[in-house]
Amino acid sequence: MQYEVNASHVLIRMDENSLDTLDVYNKLMAIKSRIANEGFKKIKEELHDGKTVFAEDLGYFSVFRMVY
Repeated sequence: MQYEVNASHVLIRMDENSLDTLDVYNKLMAIKSRIANEGFKKIKEELHDGKTVFAEDLGYFSVFRMVY
């Protein structure tokens, strides 16, 4: 409870009937690499389309105070 973290996340929606998650996994690994190299803020607006890809800042929070 002594520390706060500033978190961000990337969510990729996929069809609920899809059994193959490899495509989404590969997209996430490519995004992770870009974030490590370029920074989240720089590519956030490029990634977020509001339909299938959501890239959002969750802000600062501590233990037991996670956003819903």
